[in-house]
Formats: sequence, C-alpha cells, structure tokens
Amino acid sequence: MQKILLYTVIALAVVQKAGAQDLPYYNPGNTPVFQLRYGIGFPLNGLKDNVNSTSYNGWDASLMFPVGQHFQVGLNIEYQDFYQKYPMATYPYGDKSTNITAVVSNSIQNIPITARATYKFLSSQAAVQPYISAGVGVNAISYRQYLGEFSNIDQNNGKLAVNGEAGVLIPVTRNRKFGFNLAAEYNYLPYNEFGIDNLNYWGVKGGLFVSLR
Repeated sequence: MQKILLYTVIALAVVQKAGAQDLPYYNPGNTPVFQLRYGIGFPLNGLKDNVNSTSYNGWDASLMFPVGQHFQVGLNIEYQDFYQKYPMATYPYGDKSTNITAVVSNSIQNIPITARATYKFLSSQAAVQPYISAGVGVNAISYRQYLGEFSNIDQNNGKLAVNGEAGVLIPVTRNRKFGFNLAAEYNYLPYNEFGIDNLNYWGVKGGLFVSLR
C-alpha cells in the first residue's frame, strides 16, 4: 500500500509538470485541480462470482488540467480491494486430480491507471457543477487465492482498463478553489484467467478537490 501511495505522488507530480509546460491546449490562466476521494466498490459479472462482497477499501487520486471553460484532461489512479472468505468445503487442488477440504479466501486488488477527459456542463463559476468523464489505460491486478494456509493462486499482471463516471462538483469557497466531489463510476476491466471472465465493478465516490494555484 505504501508503494502504491508513493507511485501515485510521483506520477501526479510528473503529470503536473508536463501539463503546465507541454500540453498544447493548456491555458496558464486557469488552474490544475487535484482530487482525492474515498470509494466503495460493487463487484459485477466474473468478479462477483469470486468475490461477492462489497469493497469498502478504495480510493482514487487525479490531477486534471483545464482545456477551455468546460473540458479537463489528466491522469487518474484508482485502488479497489475486493476480499471474500468462503466457508469450509471440498475443492479440487493442484492438477485437479486430488481434492482438499479447506476455507477458500479470494483477494483481488484492481488498480486502474487511466488518462482521463472530463466535460463540465456548466461554467466554473456555477454553484454546482455536474460533469461526465471517461478514461482509458491499464489495470494493475493482484490476485491471490488461498485454500486454508496453502497458496493456490498468486499473480500480478496488467490488463486494459476503461471507465466512465458521472458526478457533481460542489465548491465551498468564494473563489471556487476548494470543494467536494460526489460521483458514480463504472469500470470495464477485461480479464480471462483462472475461470474469471472479467473484473468489472461499479462504485460510488466522495472526496475533496483543490485548485493548485
């Protein structure tokens, strides 16, 4: 977890520097916005077949740069930890020629890292600012399964990540530089290993945003 937070800070710092100097449509008269949110994830499809419990262990961070009055582009890094422990039962083990009776624990962490674009329907001066956004990038996956104390699956890899979001920004200061964000998000995360056909989930998020200048 500490490594993830460190990589997040480094990635956001790099994007901020690059965005301020290199983005062709970056308007220096506007300000980059940093956002940090807490997230709850609800598993879908193949993910739900392996972990059907709601995840209350999630967060995301983003750094967005304005492109005119209504658009923003930037980087978003998300973390959602899904965990499920099943009652003791008998399962095939190894090459499936033998069985083992044990408690099964599935632990799946999705870390979508996406380039994101946002469209705000109203101006930045509005008291409430509804928006939609979409992102595409890579999902860093950690999948571990235990049969009792024996490790059955221990895999880390990267797959495609596509997500979409709808939400609202609520500034709370007169200069509109600080406020709250509430949103709902859907993550499309293809995966086809160990009998799991995907890792899709949807979630609700809430947190803070702050302009950095």
